[in-house]
Amino acid sequence: MPSTEFGQKPPVDGSYKIRIFAMLRPSIVSCQQLPSFFTMTFQFRRAQSLAILKNTGMWRCSYEPPYLRALWRMGVKIPPPHFVPFSRMVIFAMAWFSVAWGAIMWPLVWSKQGITGMSAVGISCGTGLFFGFSMAIYFAYGRRKYHLPQWASLDEGQPPQ
Repeated sequence: MPSTEFGQKPPVDGSYKIRIFAMLRPSIVSCQQLPSFFTMTFQFRRAQSLAILKNTGMWRCSYEPPYLRALWRMGVKIPPPHFVPFSRMVIFAMAWFSVAWGAIMWPLVWSKQGITGMSAVGISCGTGLFFGFSMAIYFAYGRRKYHLPQWASLDEGQPPQ
């Protein structure tokens, strides 16, 4: 049987497992506190970013669209669109638009025209890619026009502008 660092054999009754758990317990407790810390950080950043966007004078539906408010109510942690990086905005907008566009167009138009399922998926993805790039360009333009900070730079040390 392998010996411990003190030259003693580990106990056979399993009490060493209890001692190891007791040593790790403070780490486990601190790990359980992390989600609330991250939630508070996200809530703070969201409130600060919305205050900054409101001060720019743009329409509320532009920086806080209804679908985003619904996602926030469901607990999804996504920043306002002007603070999302370009590539992530392309992917996000493409994904939801492709699915929605395909789900609407297939029963109403494409199935009656005899378009195959693979063609419909391709058309939906192509249209979604165009929409994703368009939305990402729109939000990047607003980010640049209003000199908005990066999402990561929003912290408790900076007051809203």
